[in-house]
Amino acid sequence: MKFILSLIILLILVVGCKKDTPSSSGEYPQDSLTFISKVLYYQGGDTTLIPDTFSIHYNGNYQIDKIIQTDKSLWTFTYNTKGAIATVKGGRYYLDYYLEYYFNYNTAGRLDSLLINAAFGSDSMLSSTVFTYDANSHIKSAYSYVVDGGGSSTGFYTSDSLATATYFSNTDLDSLHFKTFSYSHDFTTDPPTEDFITVPYSVRFNTGTGTDISTLDKTLLFWLSIRSQPFGPLSIFDLFWYQYINPDVSIVKGGSFNSVVYHFSATKNADGGVTGLSVADVGNGYSTVVKIAYTKILK
Repeated sequence: MKFILSLIILLILVVGCKKDTPSSSGEYPQDSLTFISKVLYYQGGDTTLIPDTFSIHYNGNYQIDKIIQTDKSLWTFTYNTKGAIATVKGGRYYLDYYLEYYFNYNTAGRLDSLLINAAFGSDSMLSSTVFTYDANSHIKSAYSYVVDGGGSSTGFYTSDSLATATYFSNTDLDSLHFKTFSYSHDFTTDPPTEDFITVPYSVRFNTGTGTDISTLDKTLLFWLSIRSQPFGPLSIFDLFWYQYINPDVSIVKGGSFNSVVYHFSATKNADGGVTGLSVADVGNGYSTVVKIAYTKILK
C-alpha cells in the first residue's frame, strides 16, 4: 500500500483575490445577472469524445457554492468576509479519495499559504504550501512540505519537503523553475536516517501575446487547477494553477515545459465572457479542452 500510495502522489506531482460576481463574466445589462451554468471537460483534448459534464451552483451571494458531476464527484466552496475562497472540499467517488483545501491570505489579499488535507482510503497526508511575493505583490516562490505524512503508510513523514517553485518575471511572468523531492527513510538506524533526491523541471511562458481571462470566475479557475491534478501547487505542469496564482498577468499563450512545446488559448463571447480554454502540447500528454456555458436571469 505504501508503494502504491507513494506512486500515486509522485505521479500527481509530475503530471490578489478580488470578489467576483457572476456578472464578472462580461458586461451585461444591469437588470440581469449572468452565471456559469455548465462546464464540459475534455481530458486529453479530444472534443469528439464524451466529456465530463459539471453543473455549477451558487449561494445567495452569487458565489460558486457547489460543482457537481452526477454520481461521480462533488466539490463544495466557502468564502471569507472579503469574498475570497476560504475552503474547498470534495473528490471523485470512484477514485476513493477526498481532499480539503484551506486558504490563508496576507494583508495585500494574496494567497499566503494553502493547506491540503488528502485522504486516500484509510491513508492520509496533510501538506502546506507557503508563498512569497515581491514589492509589487507578484509571486516569487512557493515551498511545499509535509505537515503530517501518515508515516510508513504513505512513505512521507512530517517536515519532508515536497516541492519548491521559483518564479521569474520581466514585464510579465517569464519562467518557472520547479523541483520535486522523493525520500527513502531508514528508521532501523540510531539516529534514523533519510536519503532524498531532487528532480528539476522548468516551464517557460514566452511565446506570443497573452489573452486576458481575468473575467473568468476565480473559483472556477482554481477548481480547474485541481480537476486533473488535485495537488495543484505541487504539480509541475498545471497551467490553470499558474494562472490562478498569477492573477495580474496572462499566461494564456505558448511556451514550453522542459522540452515539450505547448499552447494555451482561450475563446470569449461577444460580452467578454470566457467560453473555452484549451491546452495543447506536441506529445498530447497534457492536452485539455474546457467549454463553459452561461445562463442569464433577470434580477
